[in-house]
Amino acid sequence: MEVSGKGKVILFSWGTESSGIPPEWAASPKRPGLNLLREPLPEGDKIAIKDTVLNGKTAGTIAIASIHWGSNWSYEVSETQIDIAH
Repeated sequence: MEVSGKGKVILFSWGTESSGIPPEWAASPKRPGLNLLREPLPEGDKIAIKDTVLNGKTAGTIAIASIHWGSNWSYEVSETQIDIAH
């Protein structure tokens, strides 16, 4: 989204099956969708998430990374999720 003279906002989305996201929602070369993450999340995927956001961002751009993980309606945050968030 870009507003003349106001910059740009880009949104990246990821999710895991354990959060209730079905595999059919995954993006593919032929259709849009979200980036479906493997579980447990390999170290290389964490680096790929960071690189995707940084490579998509330009000066004056706000980047938003949305990651939907963990069980729905739960208030527990695992150490793995904390690690990925950092």
